[in-house]
Amino acid sequence: MPTQKITRFMGIEEEEDWTFADADTQYMTHGLHPYPARMIPQIARRLIIRYSKPGSDIVLDPFAGSGGVLVETSLKLPSKLATEEIGARKSYGIDINPLALLLAKAKTTPIKPTLLKSAVKKLLSKVRDEIEAYESGRLHVSAPDFFNIDYWFKPKVKNELQIIRENIKTINCDDDVKNFLKVCFSKTVRDSSNTRSREFKLYRIPKNELAKYDPDVYKIFKENVEKGIRGMEQYYNACEKSQWARPKLLNEDTRDRTSIPKESINLVVTSPPYGDSRTTVAYGQFSRLSMQWLNIDDSSSGSIDKKGLGGIKTKTLEHSLESHTLSLILEKIASKDEERAKDVLSYFIDLNKCLNEISRVTVHEGRVCIVIGNRTVKGFRIPTNQIITELGEKAGLEHDTTHERRIPMKRMPWENAPSNVPGEKVSTIHQEYIIILRKM
Repeated sequence: MPTQKITRFMGIEEEEDWTFADADTQYMTHGLHPYPARMIPQIARRLIIRYSKPGSDIVLDPFAGSGGVLVETSLKLPSKLATEEIGARKSYGIDINPLALLLAKAKTTPIKPTLLKSAVKKLLSKVRDEIEAYESGRLHVSAPDFFNIDYWFKPKVKNELQIIRENIKTINCDDDVKNFLKVCFSKTVRDSSNTRSREFKLYRIPKNELAKYDPDVYKIFKENVEKGIRGMEQYYNACEKSQWARPKLLNEDTRDRTSIPKESINLVVTSPPYGDSRTTVAYGQFSRLSMQWLNIDDSSSGSIDKKGLGGIKTKTLEHSLESHTLSLILEKIASKDEERAKDVLSYFIDLNKCLNEISRVTVHEGRVCIVIGNRTVKGFRIPTNQIITELGEKAGLEHDTTHERRIPMKRMPWENAPSNVPGEKVSTIHQEYIIILRKM
């Protein structure tokens, strides 16, 4: 049951429960493939219902990731702005990561369940027969030879993944089904690799565990596909199937002037990276193995983190960003480590560019909803929510309110050692802020 409003302090409201502690965050196609630091769909849904109308309004996620917000825009949802209307919203999704856009496309493309099941049945039968032939020595497999493949995959795993990959490539089906299968294959690549489970960065399984590690590639792929079909069935029955409701996915950079027309977006719902990729979430590392197996420009996986917010480090701490809070925290961090202060500044320089582009494309009185966490650098908690509020105002985005959300569980330790000093640990991000800005 939502809690009653109990505080309003420094613009932060506690008026309802944003935690969603026991909520299923994997429903429909949300669980098709993992992705780092996803906004849970319940938050996106609440914001879409509250601040947009079905049919006519356009929603943007400028850091779309694997498309969680876009899944919600394509569902037939009600609206608090037009209480008698139920329907989908038009939407745009922007991301620099081509793997993320593939995931988003698969998650937001409704496929008729009978069509999908028919293709999957044929594929699984052929894959099973070929894997059995390979294991009995009757089939020779020529696996790919990309960089470090033998470090991340055992020989048997590598060859069986190749069998699946080739069968997906040659299967006679439409492109939407093929994209769905590619995403299930990508998840299988991660699940059968020598990487530690429940990690987004690339860490190899310890040697003592690796010796007895023997993943069943066919079983993993089959389970991923079957789970994906169940999610797609739910999505197919709940979404708007008309072409207009399909999100427009853009492989662009929100720091630049995007192809989205000026003042065309009614609502922005997004969760940008909480810091630079080098020291927070490494999206490129997460994507690398899948991109290699899917033949998505291999070189781009290494450049994703460099292209991310704060990826190019500023050479000086001098800046023109109009945020008193940012200046204060930079001074504190620089007193301990000037280079780390430059990392932080680089991130906010890039984030400020994004806020200006978001402001350009948003209509007058349109809402910009940003979900962010306050990270710790050199022992100092950075008040990112307050800095965004200050930078947003200069970009023409007036602060409306901020909701605080406790994170019940995240794929990161509650403590880490950001300074790499043994024994020195600080708490990681355990709460988020949902910042609501209004275009002036």
